[in-house]
Parts: sequence; C-alpha cells; structure tokens
Amino acid sequence: MSIADRLAQKDLTLSTGPKEPPSAPSNGAEHAQLVKDLEDANYAQFQRFLAELKAEIGRDAAQLSGQLKEWEAGFERNQTAWSEEAKSLAQKSLNAALRAARENAARLLEESSRENAALIRKAFDDGFGRMRETLAVAQVIVWLALAAALVPLASRLATSCASTKRQKKKKRSAEEATAQRPIWRDMPVERLPGSS
Repeated sequence: MSIADRLAQKDLTLSTGPKEPPSAPSNGAEHAQLVKDLEDANYAQFQRFLAELKAEIGRDAAQLSGQLKEWEAGFERNQTAWSEEAKSLAQKSLNAALRAARENAARLLEESSRENAALIRKAFDDGFGRMRETLAVAQVIVWLALAAALVPLASRLATSCASTKRQKKKKRSAEEATAQRPIWRDMPVERLPGSS
C-alpha cells in the first residue's frame, strides 16, 4: 500500500472522529470540557498519525535507500559491463577501420602499381622505339660515312693501281727495250790510245 493510500485512510479516520458522539452538554463548562477533550483526542490521534507517518516514511526511506543502493550497484555493474562492451565495440570498430584502411591501401597500391607498370611499359616501349629510330639513323649515317670513306679509298686504290700498272708497264717496256738492244751497246767502251 502506498503512502498516499495510507494518508487517505488516516484522513478518513481523523475526519470521522469518535464513533459515538457524547451527549449534548448542558452548560458552558461542560461544553468547554467537551471541546477540550475532543481537541485532546484529536491531538493524540494526530500525534499517533504523525508517529505512524514518520515510521512509514522511515520504512519507505529505508526501502527506497535499499532500492537506490541496489540500483546504484546494478548501475555500476551495468556501467562496467557497458564500459567493457563499449571498449569491445570500439576495438572491433578500430579493427574494422584498420582492416578497411589496409584493404584500401592494398587496392590503391595495386592500382598504382598497375598504372605505374603500364606507364613504365609505355615509357620503355617509347624509349625502345626512339632508340630503334636513333639506331636506324645512326646506321644510315655509318653507311653514308663508310661510303664517303670508300670513295676516296677507291679513288686512291684506283690511282695506286694505275700508277702500279704504269710503273709495271714502264718496267716491262724498259725490259723489252733492253732485251731488244744489242749487247755490245751495253758493254763499256775502251778507248784506244791515241784516239781522241
């Protein structure tokens, strides 16, 4: 039964007063005595009611204090559990965020390496193509330089061959001329004494 119900019940008992009212007083002194008795009875009943109310409030306060202590203990237990759960959730969230960051970093690194590989391959192909073009131009230049060097060489060889042929021809003609000359012409002439 709540305090309000108890108070209502007490109010009913106070308001009803004694069950059998005394007989009507015959004079003023009796009337004053009757009023005083009623006041004393009401005061005594009020004091009992007040004592009961205080006792009830004390019991309710003790009960509420016990409930409050239980609630505080439960709250502390729950707070500890909530704190642990919050830590667990925070750790899970952090782990999930780290995992997602790692996966994103790996994906970005893979995409970057793919793009870099494509760029490096393209740069290598471009460089190799340019190098091939440069080698082709250098090859043409080398062939032209070789041809330019061969022309004077061929000219010198031709001149040298012609000169050698002329020298051989002169030598041969000299040998032929020597072979056709009489031998006496090549002999030394001795002068006789007395001849001038």
